[in-house]
Amino acid sequence: MRHNRSVVIAAAMLSAVATFLLAGFANAVPSVSSGYHVLKTIPIGGAGKWDYAIVDSAARRVYVSHSTHVVVLDADSGAMVGDIPDTSGVHGIALAADLGRGFTSNGKANTVTIFDLKTLKAISTVNQADSILMPSTSTPPRSESLPSTDAVQTLWRSMRPTEKWRG
Repeated sequence: MRHNRSVVIAAAMLSAVATFLLAGFANAVPSVSSGYHVLKTIPIGGAGKWDYAIVDSAARRVYVSHSTHVVVLDADSGAMVGDIPDTSGVHGIALAADLGRGFTSNGKANTVTIFDLKTLKAISTVNQADSILMPSTSTPPRSESLPSTDAVQTLWRSMRPTEKWRG
């Protein structure tokens, strides 16, 4: 019985010392500042979850995918300047400024919405299975069938979740 009591006392003392040392160590470690900090929080209401955001620094707009639509904000004021509706399950947003077009990948609808960057109006909605952006084979589209912009090529590659394409 005496041996068990000694083990319990030793374990309690070891636990107290470990707690003391860890608490002291936590206070001794200096906090490292990355230089980044929150300047402003912009509340955006609505139901559903948020996914990706992309910033168009030239046009000073922020595009935020939000479940069934894309919220477009003014990057300087934080004011909502537009909304791109009917993008069910929207994830990624790609911008092709040289074409004046934006693209959303709409996961639940299995579509791509193509919209005008100036008016934010949808130009067309393309079914991924039938589109040149999402051919049924794992080979990429021919260069003449797809605009040669990094944004469009990146979007095409990102919408192939089940197959790997090596370009």
